[in-house]
Amino acid sequence: MLLRRVDERMGLTRIAAAKLCDPRDPGPIRHSLRTLLALRIYGLCCGHEDRNDHGRLREDLVIQTAVGGDEAPASAPTLSRMETRATREKALALHEVLIEQFIAAHERAPSGLVLDVDAPPTAAARAAGSEGAPPPLRPALLPNALRVLRAGDAGVLPEAKPHRREKNVTAVLKLVIGRLRRAWPGVPIIVRGNSGYCRERLMRWCESQRVCYVLGVARNARLEYQVSMVEQALAEQTAASGIKQREIGEFTCAAQGWAHKRRVIARLE
Repeated sequence: MLLRRVDERMGLTRIAAAKLCDPRDPGPIRHSLRTLLALRIYGLCCGHEDRNDHGRLREDLVIQTAVGGDEAPASAPTLSRMETRATREKALALHEVLIEQFIAAHERAPSGLVLDVDAPPTAAARAAGSEGAPPPLRPALLPNALRVLRAGDAGVLPEAKPHRREKNVTAVLKLVIGRLRRAWPGVPIIVRGNSGYCRERLMRWCESQRVCYVLGVARNARLEYQVSMVEQALAEQTAASGIKQREIGEFTCAAQGWAHKRRVIARLE
Protein backbone atom coordinates (compact mmCIF):
# COMPACT_ATOMS: atom_id res chain seq x y z
CA MET A 1 0.00 0.00 0.00
CA LEU A 2 2.93 2.32 0.67
CA LEU A 3 4.26 1.56 -2.81
CA ARG A 4 0.88 2.50 -4.24
CA ARG A 5 0.94 5.85 -2.44
CA VAL A 6 4.47 6.57 -3.70
CA ASP A 7 3.51 5.52 -7.22
CA GLU A 8 0.43 7.77 -7.17
CA ARG A 9 2.54 10.71 -6.05
CA MET A 10 5.29 10.13 -8.64
CA GLY A 11 2.99 8.93 -11.40
CA LEU A 12 5.66 6.42 -12.44
CA THR A 13 3.53 3.54 -13.73
CA ARG A 14 1.02 5.94 -15.30
CA ILE A 15 3.75 7.80 -17.22
CA ALA A 16 5.52 4.56 -18.17
CA ALA A 17 2.29 3.03 -19.51
CA ALA A 18 1.64 6.17 -21.57
CA LYS A 19 5.13 5.90 -23.10
CA LEU A 20 4.69 2.26 -24.13
CA CYS A 21 2.58 1.07 -27.03
CA ASP A 22 0.06 -1.63 -26.13
CA PRO A 23 -0.46 -3.82 -29.23
CA ARG A 24 -3.32 -5.85 -27.70
CA ASP A 25 -6.85 -5.77 -29.07
CA PRO A 26 -8.59 -3.32 -26.72
CA GLY A 27 -11.89 -5.24 -26.83
CA PRO A 28 -11.13 -8.25 -24.59
CA ILE A 29 -8.53 -6.51 -22.38
CA ARG A 30 -9.24 -7.04 -18.67
CA HIS A 31 -6.01 -5.63 -17.24
CA SER A 32 -4.64 -2.32 -18.47
CA LEU A 33 -0.96 -1.86 -19.22
CA ARG A 34 -0.62 0.47 -16.21
CA THR A 35 -2.08 -2.25 -13.96
CA LEU A 36 0.34 -4.82 -15.38
CA LEU A 37 3.31 -2.53 -14.79
CA ALA A 38 2.17 -1.70 -11.25
CA LEU A 39 1.66 -5.37 -10.40
CA ARG A 40 5.08 -6.39 -11.67
CA ILE A 41 6.93 -3.44 -10.14
CA TYR A 42 5.24 -3.78 -6.74
CA GLY A 43 6.10 -7.49 -6.76
CA LEU A 44 9.75 -6.81 -7.57
CA CYS A 45 9.99 -4.18 -4.83
CA CYS A 46 8.62 -6.72 -2.33
CA GLY A 47 11.22 -9.31 -3.33
CA HIS A 48 9.12 -11.42 -5.72
CA GLU A 49 11.42 -11.59 -8.74
CA ASP A 50 9.97 -14.81 -10.15
CA ARG A 51 6.86 -14.23 -12.22
CA ASN A 52 5.51 -17.56 -10.96
CA ASP A 53 5.09 -15.89 -7.56
CA HIS A 54 2.18 -13.97 -9.04
CA GLY A 55 0.16 -17.17 -9.22
CA ARG A 56 -0.15 -16.85 -5.44
CA LEU A 57 0.14 -13.06 -5.13
CA ARG A 58 -2.85 -12.41 -7.39
CA GLU A 59 -5.09 -13.94 -4.69
CA ASP A 60 -3.73 -11.53 -2.05
CA LEU A 61 -6.30 -8.88 -1.14
CA VAL A 62 -3.59 -6.32 -0.35
CA ILE A 63 -2.03 -6.78 -3.80
CA GLN A 64 -5.44 -6.47 -5.42
CA THR A 65 -6.10 -3.24 -3.54
CA ALA A 66 -2.62 -1.86 -4.27
CA VAL A 67 -3.01 -2.22 -8.03
CA GLY A 68 -6.43 -0.60 -7.86
CA GLY A 69 -8.91 -3.43 -8.30
CA ASP A 70 -11.37 -5.59 -6.40
CA GLU A 71 -10.63 -8.80 -8.31
CA ALA A 72 -7.62 -10.99 -9.00
CA PRO A 73 -5.03 -9.06 -11.08
CA ALA A 74 -3.18 -10.44 -14.08
CA SER A 75 -1.74 -13.95 -14.05
CA ALA A 76 1.92 -14.90 -14.46
CA PRO A 77 1.47 -15.82 -18.17
CA THR A 78 -0.07 -12.39 -18.87
CA LEU A 79 2.90 -10.68 -17.20
CA SER A 80 5.26 -12.92 -19.15
CA ARG A 81 3.67 -11.89 -22.45
CA MET A 82 4.03 -8.22 -21.49
CA GLU A 83 7.75 -8.65 -20.81
CA THR A 84 8.30 -10.75 -23.93
CA ARG A 85 7.01 -7.84 -26.03
CA ALA A 86 9.85 -5.62 -24.76
CA THR A 87 11.89 -4.05 -27.57
CA ARG A 88 14.83 -1.68 -27.84
CA GLU A 89 12.42 1.17 -28.53
CA LYS A 90 10.47 0.40 -25.36
CA ALA A 91 13.70 0.23 -23.38
CA LEU A 92 14.67 3.69 -24.64
CA ALA A 93 11.20 5.02 -23.80
CA LEU A 94 11.46 3.73 -20.23
CA HIS A 95 14.99 5.14 -19.97
CA GLU A 96 13.48 8.55 -20.68
CA VAL A 97 10.79 8.05 -18.01
CA LEU A 98 13.32 7.07 -15.35
CA ILE A 99 15.74 9.87 -16.20
CA GLU A 100 12.94 12.43 -16.08
CA GLN A 101 11.80 11.05 -12.72
CA PHE A 102 15.33 11.38 -11.38
CA ILE A 103 15.60 14.97 -12.56
CA ALA A 104 12.14 15.88 -11.26
CA ALA A 105 13.09 14.58 -7.80
CA HIS A 106 15.52 17.51 -7.37
CA GLU A 107 14.21 21.00 -6.65
CA ARG A 108 17.59 22.45 -7.58
CA ALA A 109 20.69 21.27 -9.41
CA PRO A 110 22.79 18.88 -7.30
CA SER A 111 26.35 19.74 -6.40
CA GLY A 112 27.53 16.61 -8.20
CA LEU A 113 26.38 13.30 -9.66
CA VAL A 114 27.79 9.79 -9.33
CA LEU A 115 26.76 7.19 -11.91
CA ASP A 116 27.52 3.62 -10.87
CA VAL A 117 27.72 1.06 -13.66
CA ASP A 118 27.45 -2.62 -12.88
CA ALA A 119 25.77 -5.77 -14.13
CA PRO A 120 22.70 -7.15 -12.33
CA PRO A 121 23.68 -9.66 -9.62
CA THR A 122 23.71 -13.33 -10.55
CA ALA A 123 21.88 -15.96 -8.53
CA ALA A 124 25.21 -16.99 -6.97
CA ALA A 125 25.95 -13.41 -5.95
CA ARG A 126 22.51 -13.04 -4.40
CA ALA A 127 22.97 -16.29 -2.49
CA ALA A 128 26.33 -15.05 -1.18
CA GLY A 129 24.76 -11.88 0.25
CA SER A 130 24.31 -11.22 3.94
CA GLU A 131 21.89 -13.54 5.70
CA GLY A 132 18.43 -12.12 6.07
CA ALA A 133 19.05 -9.27 3.60
CA PRO A 134 16.50 -8.89 0.79
CA PRO A 135 17.72 -10.05 -2.61
CA PRO A 136 19.01 -7.27 -4.90
CA LEU A 137 16.53 -6.25 -7.57
CA ARG A 138 17.23 -6.67 -11.26
CA PRO A 139 15.35 -5.17 -14.19
CA ALA A 140 12.89 -7.65 -15.64
CA LEU A 141 11.53 -5.54 -18.50
CA LEU A 142 14.65 -3.76 -19.72
CA PRO A 143 18.15 -5.01 -20.49
CA ASN A 144 19.45 -1.59 -19.41
CA ALA A 145 17.83 0.56 -16.72
CA LEU A 146 18.60 3.70 -14.78
CA ARG A 147 18.13 3.35 -11.04
CA VAL A 148 18.11 6.15 -8.50
CA LEU A 149 20.20 4.79 -5.68
CA ARG A 150 20.05 7.72 -3.27
CA ALA A 151 19.96 11.50 -3.37
CA GLY A 152 22.52 12.72 -5.87
CA ASP A 153 23.48 9.26 -7.13
CA ALA A 154 22.21 7.36 -10.14
CA GLY A 155 23.11 3.90 -11.37
CA VAL A 156 23.14 2.31 -14.79
CA LEU A 157 22.66 -1.43 -15.10
CA PRO A 158 23.88 -2.84 -18.41
CA GLU A 159 23.05 -6.55 -18.64
CA ALA A 160 25.26 -8.18 -21.25
CA LYS A 161 28.10 -10.60 -21.77
CA PRO A 162 31.44 -9.25 -20.49
CA HIS A 163 32.85 -8.51 -23.95
CA ARG A 164 29.77 -6.39 -24.79
CA ARG A 165 29.51 -4.47 -21.53
CA GLU A 166 31.83 -1.67 -22.62
CA LYS A 167 29.86 -1.02 -25.80
CA ASN A 168 26.53 -1.14 -23.96
CA VAL A 169 27.54 1.05 -21.06
CA THR A 170 29.12 3.71 -23.28
CA ALA A 171 25.89 3.97 -25.28
CA VAL A 172 23.78 4.20 -22.12
CA LEU A 173 26.08 6.79 -20.55
CA LYS A 174 25.83 8.96 -23.67
CA LEU A 175 22.05 8.90 -23.30
CA VAL A 176 21.99 9.49 -19.55
CA ILE A 177 24.74 12.09 -19.30
CA GLY A 178 23.45 13.97 -22.33
CA ARG A 179 20.04 14.42 -20.70
CA LEU A 180 21.50 15.24 -17.27
CA ARG A 181 23.71 17.93 -18.74
CA ARG A 182 20.81 19.50 -20.59
CA ALA A 183 18.98 19.74 -17.29
CA TRP A 184 21.99 20.76 -15.16
CA PRO A 185 24.79 22.29 -17.26
CA GLY A 186 28.09 22.43 -15.43
CA VAL A 187 27.25 19.88 -12.73
CA PRO A 188 30.30 17.59 -12.26
CA ILE A 189 29.70 13.93 -13.05
CA ILE A 190 31.69 10.90 -11.88
CA VAL A 191 31.34 7.44 -13.44
CA ARG A 192 32.27 4.48 -11.23
CA GLY A 193 32.66 0.85 -12.26
CA ASN A 194 34.59 -2.34 -11.66
CA SER A 195 37.44 -3.71 -13.75
CA GLY A 196 35.01 -5.17 -16.30
CA TYR A 197 34.46 -1.61 -17.59
CA CYS A 198 38.08 -0.46 -17.52
CA ARG A 199 38.45 -0.21 -21.29
CA GLU A 200 40.12 2.41 -23.47
CA ARG A 201 36.96 3.25 -25.41
CA LEU A 202 34.99 4.12 -22.28
CA MET A 203 37.83 6.07 -20.66
CA ARG A 204 38.56 7.98 -23.86
CA TRP A 205 34.89 8.95 -24.19
CA CYS A 206 34.73 10.13 -20.56
CA GLU A 207 37.85 12.24 -21.04
CA SER A 208 36.51 13.80 -24.25
CA GLN A 209 33.26 14.73 -22.44
CA ARG A 210 34.98 16.05 -19.29
CA VAL A 211 33.45 13.25 -17.22
CA CYS A 212 35.54 12.03 -14.30
CA TYR A 213 35.77 8.27 -13.81
CA VAL A 214 36.90 5.80 -11.16
CA LEU A 215 37.30 2.28 -12.57
CA GLY A 216 38.77 -0.86 -11.10
CA VAL A 217 41.82 -2.41 -12.74
CA ALA A 218 42.17 -6.18 -13.00
CA ARG A 219 45.30 -7.79 -11.60
CA ASN A 220 48.01 -8.47 -14.16
CA ALA A 221 51.72 -9.22 -14.20
CA ARG A 222 52.75 -5.59 -14.77
CA LEU A 223 50.72 -4.27 -11.84
CA GLU A 224 51.87 -7.09 -9.58
CA TYR A 225 55.50 -6.28 -10.41
CA GLN A 226 54.86 -2.59 -9.70
CA VAL A 227 53.70 -3.32 -6.14
CA SER A 228 55.75 -6.43 -5.39
CA MET A 229 58.32 -4.68 -3.17
CA VAL A 230 55.64 -2.91 -1.14
CA GLU A 231 53.71 -6.18 -0.71
CA GLN A 232 56.85 -7.90 0.56
CA ALA A 233 57.52 -5.07 3.01
CA LEU A 234 53.95 -5.20 4.31
CA ALA A 235 54.16 -8.97 4.75
CA GLU A 236 57.34 -8.58 6.82
CA GLN A 237 55.79 -5.83 8.95
CA THR A 238 52.69 -7.95 9.56
CA ALA A 239 54.80 -10.93 10.58
CA ALA A 240 56.91 -8.80 12.95
CA SER A 241 54.05 -6.90 14.61
CA GLY A 242 51.22 -9.42 14.39
CA ILE A 243 49.01 -6.59 13.14
CA LYS A 244 47.65 -6.49 9.62
CA GLN A 245 49.32 -3.72 7.63
CA ARG A 246 47.80 -1.55 4.93
CA GLU A 247 49.21 0.99 2.52
CA ILE A 248 47.70 3.08 -0.25
CA GLY A 249 49.86 4.36 -3.08
CA GLU A 250 49.55 5.58 -6.62
CA PHE A 251 51.50 5.38 -9.86
CA THR A 252 50.90 5.78 -13.59
CA CYS A 253 50.76 2.95 -16.09
CA ALA A 254 49.36 2.15 -19.53
CA ALA A 255 47.95 -1.15 -20.70
CA GLN A 256 48.57 -2.30 -24.24
CA GLY A 257 46.28 -0.32 -26.55
CA TRP A 258 45.81 2.62 -24.17
CA ALA A 259 46.39 6.00 -25.78
CA HIS A 260 48.35 7.30 -22.80
CA LYS A 261 49.26 6.50 -19.21
CA ARG A 262 46.65 6.84 -16.49
CA ARG A 263 46.87 7.11 -12.74
CA VAL A 264 46.34 3.92 -10.75
CA ILE A 265 45.68 3.93 -7.01
CA ALA A 266 46.53 0.67 -5.25
CA ARG A 267 45.46 -0.42 -1.77
CA LEU A 268 47.65 -3.16 -0.38
CA GLU A 269 47.01 -5.21 2.75
